[in-house]
Amino acid sequence: MPILSREDLLQAEQDGHITISERGDFSAFSLDVRIGKLYKRNEFRAALCNEHDLSQEEFLGQICEEIPLEDRVVLSPNNFYLAQTLEEINLAKGY
Repeated sequence: MPILSREDLLQAEQDGHITISERGDFSAFSLDVRIGKLYKRNEFRAALCNEHDLSQEEFLGQICEEIPLEDRVVLSPNNFYLAQTLEEINLAKGY
């Protein structure tokens, strides 16, 4: 799937392919969302198990470390982060 522009995102929303509860604004190529929880992948822990066999809850508990959301969070490059949004986002197949 190619990167969608603001116009593409708005059209997909109008067509019912994308629904987002309480959504923020679309910028040029992104959607503003609020982060409820933020996790960082722990590569050492990931190397100790087969993460593909884990449920979502097991993955978060065994592979990821929750990052406390304070006034400011710095995300460093070359790391894998997972964010749980406060918005519910539904995407049609292909999105």
